[in-house]
Amino acid sequence: MGCPLCRLEHLPNEVLSAVPDNVFGHVKPKLAVFTTPNRDFNPLFPNFVGPFRHWDHRFEWTREEFREWAESVVARFPEYRLAELTGVGEGKEGEWSLDRHGLCSQMALFVRKDFDALLEEERASRGDQRSLKPHLSEEEYK
Repeated sequence: MGCPLCRLEHLPNEVLSAVPDNVFGHVKPKLAVFTTPNRDFNPLFPNFVGPFRHWDHRFEWTREEFREWAESVVARFPEYRLAELTGVGEGKEGEWSLDRHGLCSQMALFVRKDFDALLEEERASRGDQRSLKPHLSEEEYK
């Protein structure tokens, strides 16, 4: 079972704070994907007046805030790993800088570790030597 894409910015604080327990503690999906806008990117939108991109957003996180949230999830639920933390979308011409702004949105992919083991066994049984565990470096998430 996988957790459908969850767009965190639409959740009020009391619901957001319960998401990790509900998803990782109760539902326990094999995969979970979360996306949210990248606040670092907002100044690049023409005529952006804020505080958020859309009237129904309750918050928008910077890349560092999102990373901290994702890392706190795997710290609380060690049966999961953060498989990918990345930007989503394309850059903008002009003043855009990948280092300063990142991409428009951001995504975290969590994988339950026992699912990793099952996938690795299946690949090995087929003779496929490629690992399913992507390497996440700081450079990849700018």
